[in-house]
Amino acid sequence: MSTLGGKIKSVQIKDGPLSSTQLNQKRELVAKYRSFWDKAKYNKGWSKPLFERHEVDDLLDEAAEIVVRIRDGLGSKYTKCRNLLPSHGSAHEYLWNLETNPLDDKPGFVRDIVHATFSNTAGYLNSLSLQAIDDAILQVRNIRSRLQLERLQRIEKTRESLLEQWKTATSTFEELFPGLTDVVLQQEESDLKKRQLASEESHIHKLIESLTAINAQ
Repeated sequence: MSTLGGKIKSVQIKDGPLSSTQLNQKRELVAKYRSFWDKAKYNKGWSKPLFERHEVDDLLDEAAEIVVRIRDGLGSKYTKCRNLLPSHGSAHEYLWNLETNPLDDKPGFVRDIVHATFSNTAGYLNSLSLQAIDDAILQVRNIRSRLQLERLQRIEKTRESLLEQWKTATSTFEELFPGLTDVVLQQEESDLKKRQLASEESHIHKLIESLTAINAQ
């Protein structure tokens, strides 16, 4: 494989959420990965894959994001030689030769897909190295973990805010309409008892009809 420049020792990954362009690139790459299961031998039932596509969708999504972020970190070093490989590299070949279930080692599967995307039998694209890619994978995983944590914190903060607003609204309602809350609850309890009584009466009525029919025989 032709390469540009010397050995790339490291790739600096940009922090923050993916841009809209990067999200589109990720979706396109995931589609390329997923097309492995569209091969005629699988669709026609001539052969069965080791695992189903839906089992690894999340892993393919993670691998695609890592690849997109690495490509962005490489910048022009990637764009100048991206046509030397298909966009998914040798990922299909990796999937075809895989002999173990990726669910047994999810991080390892994602790592291998990323490495396969940047390489073929002749080696790594643009003088990338195994170590440079592994370091980049670790960077992306740290970014993803932090962004996920921040997202969960925002969700929890929103939940707490809504709960506080609900308490305030309930307190204001009780101040404006003292005793009304108890009246509403009592009415609901009364309605529930009426429905239960009606259900029991209906059941008894049906039972009497059945007994009457049996006696008539």
